[in-house]
Amino acid sequence: MIKYYSDTKVKSLTVLIFILSLISIKMKGQVIETTIYDSVQVTYQPAEDKKLDSLVSVKDWNKKNMEWKIFFDSNKKKLAYFSSIIADTCTRTNYWRNGKIKEQAIYVKSNEGDFRWWCQESYCENGQLIVKHCPHIDFIEDQLLTRYYCNGKKDLEYTQHGNTAIGNFTKWYEDGTTQFINHFDENGPSGEWKFWDEKGNLKKVETYKDGSLIDTKEF
Repeated sequence: MIKYYSDTKVKSLTVLIFILSLISIKMKGQVIETTIYDSVQVTYQPAEDKKLDSLVSVKDWNKKNMEWKIFFDSNKKKLAYFSSIIADTCTRTNYWRNGKIKEQAIYVKSNEGDFRWWCQESYCENGQLIVKHCPHIDFIEDQLLTRYYCNGKKDLEYTQHGNTAIGNFTKWYEDGTTQFINHFDENGPSGEWKFWDEKGNLKKVETYKDGSLIDTKEF
């Protein structure tokens, strides 16, 4: 969970991160680039990856506008990671090396003063959406969730009801063939659960009642 800090705490936390970075980098014998005034900027090259330069920076001490960046390249042009806090919204984005978004999450400040998960999206390296999940309504309303393979075909799909699934829960093989269809009601597993092999042949049927398995047939 992301905590929301006062100006003093943000400065203290950043300075601590900066000091720890210096210690870590000095031990590895790497070159350090720093700029300290109204912000802190640290540039280093991790010892475990000689091809990767990283930049971490706090652009503004103002708690309503703070940015962190990590780059793939020493020229600081290809973003690997970016996060920002603007007013009551925190955004965190990870990138693939080709520049496409890998994952993006949004957090919004709650009435208690901390940041809570609002929405998250994940993508394949080719830009195909994997999943978008936005439980910002504290799971009060049912929400249809669909996950995709990188070829664009559906991976799985179900309706989220609170912290569980409700109705059909369907899973597909990567070529689009149905792998299984399960069903849930308020008591848990319900009705017939059907399973197919990769060739589309029905291989098993399970029957549930009141959340308990009462029968299994294999083909």
